[in-house]
Amino acid sequence: MENLDTKNYENIARERSLNDALRKFRLGGEIACTDAIYNLSKPDFMAVLRAVREYNKFDDELRPNNEHNYGVLTVNGHMISWVVRMQDVELEFPYFNVAPLNTEVRVLLIMLAEEY
Repeated sequence: MENLDTKNYENIARERSLNDALRKFRLGGEIACTDAIYNLSKPDFMAVLRAVREYNKFDDELRPNNEHNYGVLTVNGHMISWVVRMQDVELEFPYFNVAPLNTEVRVLLIMLAEEY
């Protein structure tokens, strides 16, 4: 990670930590699923939630700016995609820049890969 300055690395590490906390422990944000995910059988739905929570196929060595904010996996024959994004508190518009405190929320969205 020699090509990243210390502040940038610290910001990326913080984002990774926050994204992992939401994905693994449901802390620090909201989790949403598309209708296609909610309409899976209960065993498949539970397997998807578990697989997303346990996802660990991040390649931090090759992608040092990887914020652990996206993943693709297959669960019981369903290709699943998930993404963590910052949204305004009304959950209407994604934030792409740092917003003032209390105006944004971290959201984990789980969907079928074909919906991405």
